[in-house]
Amino acid sequence: MKLMISVVNKDEALIARDSKAELIDIKNPEEGSLGAQSPLVIKEIVDVLPSDIEISATVGDVPYLPCTIAQAAYAVASFGVKYVKIGFKGCKNSEEAKNLANKIVNSVKEFDSNIIIGCYADYKENNTLSPFEILEGVKNTGVSGILIDTLGKKGKNLFDYMGAEELKKFTYETHMHNLLVALAGSIKYDHIGVLKEMGADISGVRGAICDGDRMSEINPEKIKKFMSQIA
Repeated sequence: MKLMISVVNKDEALIARDSKAELIDIKNPEEGSLGAQSPLVIKEIVDVLPSDIEISATVGDVPYLPCTIAQAAYAVASFGVKYVKIGFKGCKNSEEAKNLANKIVNSVKEFDSNIIIGCYADYKENNTLSPFEILEGVKNTGVSGILIDTLGKKGKNLFDYMGAEELKKFTYETHMHNLLVALAGSIKYDHIGVLKEMGADISGVRGAICDGDRMSEINPEKIKKFMSQIA
């Protein structure tokens, strides 16, 4: 399992690099769970990181506007990131998820980027599609994986909304379709062993590696502590 370190600017990206991060994720927490970052910031980070570090960047927690989102995904993929993440917040059913995924995949074919579809463990509280409904929609569309995160960031975490057995079932079914599974949502140090055991490919962290809340700067010692659990 890889640890995905979320950063908001070049300075944090360099902290993550120096902490031996293998996968650095560019986002903007001020705009949501998968908040999109400025294209200028994305370019600056991509330019400063070595080629052996995998980079992901977010498009946002998006509405159901297929051509608009496909255009945004094209722009993010053009920076040369390995993963483009899009939170399917606005899809009302699996058919909409399928259509949106197809539009995105077709738009980025000229780039060497993998599309990761984001969904939410707290889907009931936010009236979004469940991870299983997202899986039903995006399987066989050419996306590379699915991320489960939480929209809410107010004290609860992934496991407060989906239990270990449900997450293990989702991981198994997603892997059956040859898709990666990324799990995030206020992940804590003690969760890492559980996520590894259930077979997650990627675990995403932000708040737990910051000096204060998720809006404060990341702390290299906290990153190294998480990295020790991954090894």
